[in-house]
Amino acid sequence: MRTHSLTFEGKHLHVAGQTWSVDYPISDACLVDDIVIVIYDYMSGPLRSQFRNAEGFDIAGRKLWTAEHPTNETVDAYVKITDLDPLVLSNFAGFRCRIDPATGRLLETVFTK
Repeated sequence: MRTHSLTFEGKHLHVAGQTWSVDYPISDACLVDDIVIVIYDYMSGPLRSQFRNAEGFDIAGRKLWTAEHPTNETVDAYVKITDLDPLVLSNFAGFRCRIDPATGRLLETVFTK
């Protein structure tokens, strides 16, 4: 397995010697294998619809997927990356969500509140 460094600031990611931008300010990001997982700041999304704010990219910055949410609530959004193996994201509604890093598919949810 190759390892790459990853840093981010605002809407910009620096990974594998490249810099690229995303649509919203980043609140959290990591690498799982060669997939860049990004969570956008949930405050930068739409007010009256669900913000699908977790996305996966390849190292060159091409979007591979947008993660599924565990609810249909308009206030639902991801807030942080909790674990990498397996990939677990925490969301605003109180769920820990296991996500397939290759597809963004929601594999398992656990309500924590």
